[in-house]
Amino acid sequence: MNRHVPDSAYKWWALSATSMGMFMAVLNDTTLLVALPTLIRALYHGQFGRRFCI
Repeated sequence: MNRHVPDSAYKWWALSATSMGMFMAVLNDTTLLVALPTLIRALYHGQFGRRFCI
């Protein structure tokens, strides 16, 4: 059984995978930026704690 998959299907899979990867990266960064002030307050109040969190 030798099925031929059109080249355009691979292009759409590559675009979809890249788009999902970029979306997950942005979502991860956004979550960190929202949670960072709370983490700094919870872990330590000084300059060292801020550097440790980042």
